[in-house]
Amino acid sequence: YASRLELARLYYDEQDWDAALTNYEKLISARRFLPDIVADLESLAEQSVEPSRVYHMLGDAYMQQDQLDEALEMYRLARQSLAKR
Repeated sequence: YASRLELARLYYDEQDWDAALTNYEKLISARRFLPDIVADLESLAEQSVEPSRVYHMLGDAYMQQDQLDEALEMYRLARQSLAKR
């Protein structure tokens, strides 16, 4: 899992957002490195990179950490960003 996080961050640095987010999704599903992933995804959200996907993934990561209020807020933001399209 550490290698997958490193790979996600390499894609992040190269701005290959799809590949980075795919690797982060797998780590979220495995419940690994969640605090690190949340920090990386929050940075992406601030840059407006694929906002609906990033917010949804943040919601999933918060759910895995039992932070329900934060998760609901991220899902709300994901839905809101989809409505703006």
